[in-house]
Amino acid sequence: LKLQAESIDLYCKQMCLHTINVIINDDNMSSADIDPSWWGRFADRVQIIHRNEWSNHYVGNGWLTQQLLKLLASAESNSRWSMVVDAKTIFVEEVELERLFDDNGKISWGYMPVFPVFDRARQIVSELFNINQTDVAGPAGVPFLFHRNTVSAMIKEVESRTNQKQRRFDPLGADTLDHTLEVTTAF
Repeated sequence: LKLQAESIDLYCKQMCLHTINVIINDDNMSSADIDPSWWGRFADRVQIIHRNEWSNHYVGNGWLTQQLLKLLASAESNSRWSMVVDAKTIFVEEVELERLFDDNGKISWGYMPVFPVFDRARQIVSELFNINQTDVAGPAGVPFLFHRNTVSAMIKEVESRTNQKQRRFDPLGADTLDHTLEVTTAF
């Protein structure tokens, strides 16, 4: 995580970072284990959030919990877009917004087929929304950009269709800045 923080300080200076949310997905860790100074110039933007701030009931599969935490953090962000990374994601060159977004403010990468390992998830989504999902927005991993309003709407819709609250949910108001990003690290 410290190496990632240093790479964000070094290579993300042109990204208009609003907040860096560090989500702790481990009951044996606390915010005392993470030093915001690792993020250098962005140290004052680091918010450390333990997963228990949303709930203290998670499935035994840490990877599934991590995916939910990424969505929850993005849905509650103060920015229009959130860039989600894992603790092992290291930036090795300058991140440039013009390479992430097109002139209309949409993410500028394509779609890819759903990998076989995610067939069960694809089936659940297809049944829940009555669609035939064959592709997902790329890349199929991290970093990944989430549009806050879309993620918030998706969570509300899933809660409505399943009659299950995914966690505490406080919808936010209007977008703050068009291309201000929050970086969310879940580990």
